Amino acid sequence: MKMLRVIISCLAVSCMACICKAVTIPDSIRESVGRPGAAPCEGVWQFARDGAVIAIMPNASGNYDIISLDSPDLYVPKGAVLGSAGCISGDGKEYELSMFTGTDANGNLVRKRKFVASVTGEGNSAISLVPRGASAKLNFWVLYRFFVNMSVRSQKKVKKLEATRIFPYNPCNTINPIVL
Repeated sequence: MKMLRVIISCLAVSCMACICKAVTIPDSIRESVGRPGAAPCEGVWQFARDGAVIAIMPNASGNYDIISLDSPDLYVPKGAVLGSAGCISGDGKEYELSMFTGTDANGNLVRKRKFVASVTGEGNSAISLVPRGASAKLNFWVLYRFFVNMSVRSQKKVKKLEATRIFPYNPCNTINPIVL
């Protein structure tokens, strides 16, 4: 029984270490997005769904680059430019993103998709990405279920991705509180 407790406590500690992993933010990104007067979308963001970390920073053309800092996909290198973003609202709270969402067997970025991103939350502490494009698709398995009256497992499509700002630090961020 004592051995079981030791194994469970070791598993709990290793799970917490996976959840609370630190992300190294390069100094060039810290200087770029940490300056006063930065746009609401500029910063380092962590997605709640898979833990991916991206940086959104300005480029020379007046738009923004989306850079990978940490990804659950091992083929996506750190520092890879995943896409670009441009402001579509007057208050700077909505952006149109064009971003790669996957890799092939050779490690090349593939599946470029368009999103509409909205910066929300108190102190611009959250961003939500909604896929843009055709929302009506014909699913053969759903029709099959109606015709044959069998239950078939269907995969649900992601409707919205949520991310939380992790840099510059936002005191309103209650999702990832700082532990003293």
